[in-house]
This record gives sequence, structure tokens and C-alpha cells, in this order.
Amino acid sequence: FLAFPGVLGMDSLLSGLAGLAWARGTDAFFLGNDFLSSFVAVSGDAHQAKVAQDLFRQEVRYESCMMESVQTHVLMGSIILAVCFSMSIEGYSGVQTERLLDTLWLLFTSWAATFTFVALWLALRFQMKI
Repeated sequence: FLAFPGVLGMDSLLSGLAGLAWARGTDAFFLGNDFLSSFVAVSGDAHQAKVAQDLFRQEVRYESCMMESVQTHVLMGSIILAVCFSMSIEGYSGVQTERLLDTLWLLFTSWAATFTFVALWLALRFQMKI
């Protein structure tokens, strides 16, 4: 030990440095972990906000398309309802037809007019709620 007077002290110093590094290393590890967790949370919140905005825009586009679809349905339904009423007024087959044919004609034209009217009424109610 006389030739190397500081070896024993060097071992103590290295052991102390290793202990210090281990103790501070866990603190540094937890600090880094907390930093990365905060970064992920902030970036995750930003991502969630962007997704929410995209969903809202898509919903607005869907409502716009729905409104156009309802307007088209109302327009076409009005035309079909007018055709149903004109068939019931002017489409009468005449005096020389059988009673069964007259009954079926009345049944089908009234059925078509009724269901077209109900479809139009529901479309208009839906359009008022939008």
C-alpha cells in the first residue's frame, strides 16, 4: 500500500460517487418520467381537442347534407303528392268499369296520397327541428 497511497481512498471515492449517482439517478429518472408524462398529457389534450373540432366540423357537414336531403325530399314529395291528387281527381276510369276495379283504384290512390302526405308532414317536422 505504500506504493499506491491513494488506492484505498480512491475506492471509497468511487463507491461514494456510485452511491450518489444511484441516488440522484433515480431522482433524475423520476424527473424525466414526470416531464415526459406531462408532455404526453399536453400533446394528448391537444390531439383530443383537434379530434373534437374535426368531429364537430363533420357533424356540421352532416347536418348541412341532411338539410339538403330533407329539402329535396320535401320538393319531390310535394310533386308526388300533387300527382296523387290529380290521379284521384282526373284519373277516374269512367262509367263502364267494373266495381272491383273502381274500388281498387280508389283504395290505391287514397293509400298513395295518404302515405305521401304523412311522409311530407314528417319531413317538414324534421326540417323544423333542424
